[in-house]
Amino acid sequence: MKIRRAEISDAEAIAKVSADTWQQAYRGIMSDEILAERRCSPERIESWRRRVKDTLNGATAIYVAEDENGKVVGFAWGGVSKDNQVPRNMELYAFYVHPNFQKKGYGQALFETFRKYSTGRFYLYALQDNKKAADFYQKMGGVLMPEYAKDSPHSGHQKLKEACYFFE
Repeated sequence: MKIRRAEISDAEAIAKVSADTWQQAYRGIMSDEILAERRCSPERIESWRRRVKDTLNGATAIYVAEDENGKVVGFAWGGVSKDNQVPRNMELYAFYVHPNFQKKGYGQALFETFRKYSTGRFYLYALQDNKKAADFYQKMGGVLMPEYAKDSPHSGHQKLKEACYFFE
């Protein structure tokens, strides 16, 4: 296992991990319509290329986890808080480990790498109904902050409740 900063050449692998994980993690939580839109398309790959390129300015960081063959199997993307209502300077925007590589230490290693980058005090939003994610975040020391929960539209189709977790 290797954790490293993402490179522009990782964009397609990041898009694939994101799409594949959405299909598994959010089935039964999100509508089939939203999940059908979440694919590893050329547009999503280009979006991840831009995000990786933007990490060069230092406001955000993307870390990837590689398996023993050098294949990207997970990622963590975060940076400066996007929500000025939350009293934390750093936010973990997206955190995914491919379903075939979960419960093998990749998530924990990625999470700890982001924790160091953020100097430990950060927050994240996760779908309230995603029990597997909630269990992981609590195991990693996350504290559920109900006062910052929010309804969030996803792809303009469905409003979902998001829970907020603080990390020290």
